[in-house]
Amino acid sequence: MEVFPGTFHEFRNSLYLSSIESRFQICAISETGGKDVIVKGFKSEDDLTFCINDSGKVKVIKLSNDGRLISIQRETSQIEFICFSPTGDGTVTGTFSQSPKLRTARVVGLEWISNNQILFVTNQGLELYLINPTKKNAKLLKTCNISLYWTVYYAKSQLLIVSSGVSGSRFTPFLVQSNNIYRLEEFDVDFGCSNAKSILSKRDVSVASIYGVLYVMVFRYSMRDSSVLDVSMYKVAGDNGEKSSLAHTLSLGLTGPFAIHVVDNVIIVHHQVTVSSTSLLFDIRLQEGITSGVCSHKPFAAVSLSLTQSLKNGYASEIPLYSPCWVMFPQNIVIDTSAGLFASISLHPEESEIFIKDQVNFLCAARCNVFLESGTKYALVAELYEPLLVDQNDLVGVVFLPAVETSSSNKPFLMHCMLQYLQGLQENNIDVLPFFLNEVLVPTIVSSSEFNCLQQLLQYRVIPDAKQLAFFLLSHEAKHAPLIQLAVDMLARLGTAAEEIVEVLLSKGHVVEAIRYLEATSSIDRVSCLKLLECAWKGNRQVQYAVFTYFQKLVKLRNHNLLNIEQYDHYVRLFNNLFGKEEIEEAKHASQFAVLPRENKFQNKVL
Repeated sequence: MEVFPGTFHEFRNSLYLSSIESRFQICAISETGGKDVIVKGFKSEDDLTFCINDSGKVKVIKLSNDGRLISIQRETSQIEFICFSPTGDGTVTGTFSQSPKLRTARVVGLEWISNNQILFVTNQGLELYLINPTKKNAKLLKTCNISLYWTVYYAKSQLLIVSSGVSGSRFTPFLVQSNNIYRLEEFDVDFGCSNAKSILSKRDVSVASIYGVLYVMVFRYSMRDSSVLDVSMYKVAGDNGEKSSLAHTLSLGLTGPFAIHVVDNVIIVHHQVTVSSTSLLFDIRLQEGITSGVCSHKPFAAVSLSLTQSLKNGYASEIPLYSPCWVMFPQNIVIDTSAGLFASISLHPEESEIFIKDQVNFLCAARCNVFLESGTKYALVAELYEPLLVDQNDLVGVVFLPAVETSSSNKPFLMHCMLQYLQGLQENNIDVLPFFLNEVLVPTIVSSSEFNCLQQLLQYRVIPDAKQLAFFLLSHEAKHAPLIQLAVDMLARLGTAAEEIVEVLLSKGHVVEAIRYLEATSSIDRVSCLKLLECAWKGNRQVQYAVFTYFQKLVKLRNHNLLNIEQYDHYVRLFNNLFGKEEIEEAKHASQFAVLPRENKFQNKVL
């Protein structure tokens, strides 16, 4: 392990820590004359200098995530805010203050949740505020009442652990997300409560994400002499009905003060004794023993910290390692107040072969650039590491089409993948290839029998109209009857498929509907008339009579010569023999004595 430095030689007696997920900073205050605040980080762009009023001793200073706001606590009943210019030059644009909602509440902690949201931790509960630097005010978003000893905040997950109970060993997790405070199920931890150690302190607790799982790590003390026995790791359960419980224990085998860091999923337990100068390394993936569902682990290595060459060259005097003056800060920060430096700790996994047998699993979890820089890269790479453009043709031809053609593929799952891809294209205003829609997506939906989904996509024009698509729908009408209507509507909207629509209607025996459509579109010609008559004579006599008389009236009213064809005489003879004289006389007689129903003026009232 190595230590990489930052310095704050000038102001060792007035330090305030401010840490967010991606940046660690130290605020130092000069007491000469006015109060100059100097903010230092590992990078020069994180440095900042500004002045504040000398109106009392500063207890806490914390910067917002983007560095545009600073919260200052001098009293327990009020928090000051300083707003900076967006240019990042340190220009102060305004100041204001905010008190807790309850007058009797005392602020015991501050946590920046986002760029403009801050959480007040009071002795009576939690208060979430939205800070508006333009209007220079704070708006209360949410409150939550709870009695507490102290809190530990994990910024990466926006998780707050609240300590309560008689001995402080009852933990209540809170998620501060989406302008709200969500309370998770509380759980108890065992820290070895005894007369010598009756209350669990904040320095004995830390939170970390290891292999994608959140853990609360607690030092467990011996009930005899209050020395540390091991580290208990409690898995934090989310809002899924599970309970947080003890999952791992780390056996230390040493006595004295300890501190914890987590780097690349490796738990580092520092033995803060100068004589020992030892850091114990644990990897919970390297299981050793399981008792009652709890995995116990021993350190896979015991190593010592070493300083980087730049840190050695920057100091004339020797820097003591594992000094009692060290303050450990999650996740990998060390502060030495006596030497006036703060540093980050990193691992060197290239030496892991000495300690670890299963090196593959260990290295897969590590995020070390050493291997990326020194390892041999694959020969076939994009030239100059330029971004590789993958267009629709590539994805459809290489991914979707082979999957569709594979009989064993999960068609419903594949359909949902295609719909997600379609949504992504539309959200980014990318024109979708018709081939993908008509030849890949729609057939996959049909093969998945998701016809309701297909109807929605067609009715809301997610899939545009196309002749080819309409014919495909017609070919699958046997699987889902409404497909024929969807196809006909689609052809009608296209406006260039009158002949195809008539063919579809006639194939279903809907002669009258076909005539109505041709009338509406003024598309009747000699060919369509002949087809209509042929289809009509396949039906009953009533349809034959109605169709033929329609064409007779059409010729008289519009002076059409559409029926001046040889086949017309054939249908005239068929029409003359359609009904006998007796049937015609009987129909006339029935029509003369038919009684039309009168409108009942009381009908609407009755209904």
